[in-house]
Amino acid sequence: MKEAKKSSADYSKSNADLERLPVRCADVIWRDIDGETVLFRPDDKQSNILGIHILNRTAAFAWELSNGELSFEEILSRIVGRFDVQREKAQEDLRILYKNLADKNLVSATSRPQESKDGNKAKE
Repeated sequence: MKEAKKSSADYSKSNADLERLPVRCADVIWRDIDGETVLFRPDDKQSNILGIHILNRTAAFAWELSNGELSFEEILSRIVGRFDVQREKAQEDLRILYKNLADKNLVSATSRPQESKDGNKAKE
């Protein structure tokens, strides 16, 4: 079974690690309501109203891809392929999104398991 080390994400402009794997926090409830993705965290004291956060279409797409299997770079490439946006602008916006989500404890970051010399995934 593969294990990956989780940590709080650091998506600041100078430190964003494009190989890190963003992952939604398990206790966040999310729904698509009238075309908007709404995040709800029952114990959230940082949100605007009762733990509710609303994502626009592009942010919602990134949120859906934040499953701990795709890297920041892979998610960025999918956004650029799907939306009419320049890569540099999308990268900056995605960094800001993940920084904001991480600051609110809605996402964390993990890393890909390391391959051991015998070809098995090494536990971190």
